[in-house]
Amino acid sequence: MQIGGNHYLQFKFQPTDFIHKIDLNFCQGNVIKYVCRYKFKNGKEDLLKALHYAEMLKDYYLKGYPSRFILTDINKAVVMDFIYANELLHVQSRVIHSVVKNDYNFTIQAIKELIELEYPNV
Repeated sequence: MQIGGNHYLQFKFQPTDFIHKIDLNFCQGNVIKYVCRYKFKNGKEDLLKALHYAEMLKDYYLKGYPSRFILTDINKAVVMDFIYANELLHVQSRVIHSVVKNDYNFTIQAIKELIELEYPNV
């Protein structure tokens, strides 16, 4: 049950369930959350939040923080189920794939592309 708003009601596979199912960390989860909900809640602001968390992840990675997440065949199936169930855009799926693979340079690039695609003159 969602408390406040209705921005998650259209998701057949909830972002929170996805994040927990494949055991993402806090920052990875926030990238996923904001990239999924931006159309239904805060628009460009949510994408800028996703970008902020992706940049934090890159900084942590460069400082040597370990990554707990290992992408397995099982996780890949869950990722694809999440993307298809929620009919996410191709660029949203690129963000999700890159963040779960710990490829934060690509994550940042894909979020910037999504911002430019959705908000070209803002």
